[in-house]
Amino acid sequence: MDEFATDAGAVTAGEEREFRRTMSLREALDSLFGEDLIDMMESARDDAGDGKNHGGSGNGGFDVFSLSTRQLGAMGESLAAMQLAGDGYEMLDRNWRCRYGELDLVALSADQLLVFVEVKTRRSVRSGLPAEAVTVTKQKHLRMAASEWLLTRKHKPYNTGVRFDVISIVVGDRRVEITHVPGAF
Repeated sequence: MDEFATDAGAVTAGEEREFRRTMSLREALDSLFGEDLIDMMESARDDAGDGKNHGGSGNGGFDVFSLSTRQLGAMGESLAAMQLAGDGYEMLDRNWRCRYGELDLVALSADQLLVFVEVKTRRSVRSGLPAEAVTVTKQKHLRMAASEWLLTRKHKPYNTGVRFDVISIVVGDRRVEITHVPGAF
C-alpha cells in the first residue's frame, strides 16, 4: 500500500490525524508519468548534446520551475489523488465546478466517509505553507460547493458522513513533500 516514506508511520484510511510523506521529485514523476517516459526524456536530453542545462538533476530533464501555475496545480492534484487511492480512498470526482467554485477531489474513504479535498501546491514555502491559502472565505465556498455537489442528482454515494480535508504539496527541485490534514475545517 505505502509506496512513499511516511514521517508519521503507517497511516490507514479514515484516521483523523495529519501526516506527511516525502519523496524525491524523480519518484513523484515516475509515479505520475511512468519510469519509461522519464528515462526517455533523460535520454533525449543526453542526446541533445548542446551543452545547455536541461535540468540534469536526475529528474528526467524536468524543471518544476518552468511549469505554469495551472500545470503545477494539476501535478499536485494528481499526486494527491494517487496518495488517497494508495490509502484506500475511492475517487468519485475531480475538478468539479459550480457557481461556488471548484472541488479539487471528492473521494470515499474505506470506512465510507465522503471526503471533499482541497489541494494546494506550491514551489516553496517562502510565502507560507500551501494549506494557509485555504482561508475562511475559501472554506465557506468549498462547503457551498460540496452542498451543491451532494444536491446534484447523480451524486448519491452511500456514506457515513462528510469531511473536509486539505492536502498541501510543496514541489521543490529535488523533492516533493505531501501533507494530508484530515478534517482540516
